[in-house]
Amino acid sequence: MLYGTAGVALSDAVVRSAGATTKDYTMGVSYGIGAEMKMGNGWSTRLDLTRTDLGQKNQTFNGLTRDTSVKMDKITLGLTKSF
Repeated sequence: MLYGTAGVALSDAVVRSAGATTKDYTMGVSYGIGAEMKMGNGWSTRLDLTRTDLGQKNQTFNGLTRDTSVKMDKITLGLTKSF
């Protein structure tokens, strides 16, 4: 079976000075593809490839402003037993 995923991502992954207590959230998208295959005796295995894209943002750190782009890729391998 082949399938796709899509969703909304929310992260507080930002550049902060040490000791800073402010929260700065970024919203982006998450999407991916996957495949699942039955192996027999109620067992199946799956593989998912997911990308999370939080876009570009200007961030200031110690008086310098930098344009940052945050993208994360995730590979998940799973094994499932049905009862």
